Amino acid sequence: MSAPVLWVGVPVGAAVLLFLLRSFRQWVYSLGLFVSVWLGMLAAMLPIGQPVSLMGRTFLIGERFSILGRDFILLNTDRGLLVMVYFFVTVWIIGAWFAGPREIFVPFALVWSALLIAALAVEPFLYAALLFEICILLAVPMLSPPQHAAGPGIFRYLTFQSLGMPLILLAGWFLAGLETSPGQSGLALRAGLLIGVGLAFLLSVAPFHTWIPTLARESHPYALAFVLFMMPVMVGIFGLGFIDRFVWLRETPMLFDGLRLVGGVMMLLGGVWAAVENHMGRMLGFAAIQETGIALVAVGVGYPDGVLLFFWLVVVRVFSYVPWAAAVSRIWNRFGGDVDLDHLQGRGHQMPLVAGLVVLGQLSLTGVPLLAGFSARYTLFRELAGVSPLAGGMVLVGAIGLMVGAIRTLNRLFVPLPEEGRLVDTSGGILSREGEVVSERLFEWIVYGLLVLLLAAVGTLPQLYLPWVEKLLLLFSRIGG
Repeated sequence: MSAPVLWVGVPVGAAVLLFLLRSFRQWVYSLGLFVSVWLGMLAAMLPIGQPVSLMGRTFLIGERFSILGRDFILLNTDRGLLVMVYFFVTVWIIGAWFAGPREIFVPFALVWSALLIAALAVEPFLYAALLFEICILLAVPMLSPPQHAAGPGIFRYLTFQSLGMPLILLAGWFLAGLETSPGQSGLALRAGLLIGVGLAFLLSVAPFHTWIPTLARESHPYALAFVLFMMPVMVGIFGLGFIDRFVWLRETPMLFDGLRLVGGVMMLLGGVWAAVENHMGRMLGFAAIQETGIALVAVGVGYPDGVLLFFWLVVVRVFSYVPWAAAVSRIWNRFGGDVDLDHLQGRGHQMPLVAGLVVLGQLSLTGVPLLAGFSARYTLFRELAGVSPLAGGMVLVGAIGLMVGAIRTLNRLFVPLPEEGRLVDTSGGILSREGEVVSERLFEWIVYGLLVLLLAAVGTLPQLYLPWVEKLLLLFSRIGG
């Protein structure tokens, strides 16, 4: 068996099976979780391209799989990427158990992740644009509820994301010409510009980000959060591959300065809007814009430190973003899709754990001490202090903006209720003014308590997982070390 068949073909096949079984929700979640954990463990334990002895038999996991004249290649150095992707899928499926998105979320998450891995493995690399486009199209049924007509957000999403594909394909054509005629500086300039603009569309870099807040009003928060997490991460790794592959691009003047500037602007943009936003779904979207911005700033630090910071920020992001998205989704499900703070004043008393998790997720992404994002952001600020204080200042202002949004969310959700409206129920719940019993019970208190401890451990004990994050640098032989 070859590695692409195992880590791309198997999850796609599993996704098809789970889609057919989507009516059996518990089975779908259990099997999807098993597949993602199993694939992640195989990636961690089995070397690629080297003989493996198991139960008295020796076998080899091949590196290459060919189909339709195209090669998909996964090397032993790619195992860290495979572990990371299927770890992310596992976390998102666990969160989906609480968030309650549509029944097709689990097969969608598996097939999306497999196709994104395929996009990084395909040769020639320009065909990655086609696989990204397939992912974009597959996301439409997940993001657009079938019982409602498609809104403007989904059309903007399709338009802006799809525009990146032809630009990357055209850049690949220029790069092919550059390989045959290395002295053509004009081809290099055009190829670099096309790559930059194509990736800007896929990463939703301003001003190509307008679909995010629009779609956030139309889609389930958890499904949209998954798309806003996975696509920028994988496209970012794809972009780093360009920098690693082409010396002329890596040595282009002002490349890293430009990345820091664009990323800083996105941090400012997302922070300002998050500070004044009332819709919690849109606030998730503005946080995603910020996360893309801070990833660009991290890469702009230079290599190899910038690449390590990029992966570090990505890994800790999932511990903040998934709980936040799951908590917003619980509120979405409870109140019929209404997550506007103006309509939810005081509702935190009915769902105190969920509402508190919303605020904790926001604060973690700002880098508040003792939460998941603290150590990575603190290290980034230290690096920026010596490289670009201006970019560091923009990142700081953007983080303050998101923190203001978190404080406003806390204030609105936990507006004090009149004393006569607080009645103690015999089962231990607190009755609201409408007489509704708080839904959280002992099991949820335990789960959320463990989650808070996990957020604290990720932020304060980075030495436990940083050695694994550093292995991701093996993906890039030149910029990684």
